[in-house]
Amino acid sequence: MERDAPDAPERISVLGLGLMGGSLGLALKRAWPESVIAGYDPATSVAERARTRGAVDRAYASVAEALRGASLVIIAAPTLAAEGLLAEIGAQWGTLAPDAAITDICSVKRPVVEWARALLPQPARFAGGHPMAGSERAGIDAADASLYAGARWVITPAPETAPDTLTRVESLARVVGAHPLVMDATAHDEAAAGASHLPLAVAAALAHALAEDPSWPLVATLAAGGYRDTTRIAAGDPIMGRDILLANRERVLARLDAFTVALEGLRAAVASGDGAALEALLRAASDARRAWTANRERADGSADGVL
Repeated sequence: MERDAPDAPERISVLGLGLMGGSLGLALKRAWPESVIAGYDPATSVAERARTRGAVDRAYASVAEALRGASLVIIAAPTLAAEGLLAEIGAQWGTLAPDAAITDICSVKRPVVEWARALLPQPARFAGGHPMAGSERAGIDAADASLYAGARWVITPAPETAPDTLTRVESLARVVGAHPLVMDATAHDEAAAGASHLPLAVAAALAHALAEDPSWPLVATLAAGGYRDTTRIAAGDPIMGRDILLANRERVLARLDAFTVALEGLRAAVASGDGAALEALLRAASDARRAWTANRERADGSADGVL
């Protein structure tokens, strides 16, 4: 049964104003125009650009200023920056609204949940989050108010998370058009390693290997849909990508090992001229991709859920 939606927060603090934070600010301003959105970014020029774009009402040069009076705080920074931001939130706890809820939109969840538990005076006020949305573009100028529309927004509460905190983070997801999906942080990181983090690593390695080859200038003139589709996410923010792969290192390594085995199997079939084995591998891959597409189309627009 769906919880009652909380009222719009009086003051929202968004910490990090790149593509994700900027898009969230734009979406929240459209959904909750009465809320005051305070923004912080370590690059003051980015924070000011977010203000001129309408993603935040007020841009601040320090985390402490951006947090003052906030009843909803959203960390929208690369994963490894979340620890320092949570420490600053903990240090400024008394300046927040008494019932403040804290969340994040980082791509790896278990470390963030653990940092929140260690650094916040009231960990019950925190519920982790990860909207499954993004773009190969980066920065505040790429921010889009519709970025989260239709996306799954994973929420990873800890056992101590207060029910009203979870309700408010679910409301945040819904108000920007996303579908909340509550699940365990460790389960999220395991699944995301396959669904998102391995594809990032493979795309980056492919783009790098081709660009380093002496034949790349000629190859580049012929590159079209295949290159574009398989390397698209390699064009994203390298700092965010670095943090994702390091913060979820063990699970990413396990996925990379499995991928290496599959790649070696394909290479062996090509090297030996084994057409039957190669066709079987390509057919299995084609069937898996087509099945995913069909299942995804049926699942789009599905109700919120818990895993």
